[in-house]
Amino acid sequence: MTNATGIPAGTGGFDYSVNCPPLPLVGANFGSSGPYANYVLTATVPASATRLTVDIENTSGAQIVIVRDDGAAAVGAAPVNATAFPLGGGAAVGAQGGAYLNTTHKGRLQIYSPITTPITFTGALTGATSGTLTAAWNGAWTGAGSPPQRSIYVTFSSGDVRLATFTAGSTAVTWSSPVTAAAAASAATAFVAAFGD
Repeated sequence: MTNATGIPAGTGGFDYSVNCPPLPLVGANFGSSGPYANYVLTATVPASATRLTVDIENTSGAQIVIVRDDGAAAVGAAPVNATAFPLGGGAAVGAQGGAYLNTTHKGRLQIYSPITTPITFTGALTGATSGTLTAAWNGAWTGAGSPPQRSIYVTFSSGDVRLATFTAGSTAVTWSSPVTAAAAASAATAFVAAFGD
């Protein structure tokens, strides 16, 4: 891996150019060793030449890591010009942790998390763009303003990942692109929000 930098949480950063931690292939999870052992790919912000800004906010309660690259490599290939850096977690799930805001990077950002929070829908989600939770979402979020709605990445049993809208006190969850027919009632959230325009 060339041109890769790993930055442990709580430090000014270390240059791992000579002995860099192994970074996963594009679209893959981290392996079972290294500083980000077993971190799973939670979301990908694709490369976009027209993107004005990207904002990633960690509200998972645990450290996450972002692998930033130029977006040239295809899924399954090694990322090109990659940099890895962590965002610290907040005091608890829903509390504001580290954030990343960039107005110049046009490449890909892959977001990895060591944890997910299980959620359950009332039934299978065949081609669905919405679902009903078995219990109302508690609105876990303690950031400024405590908004009643929150956009959260959800990983479905089919492997589909969608940015879904949750509303505090409600069982309704919506997302824009249908999940595949294989999606079961169980899913997992990773309380990490990523926004771009």
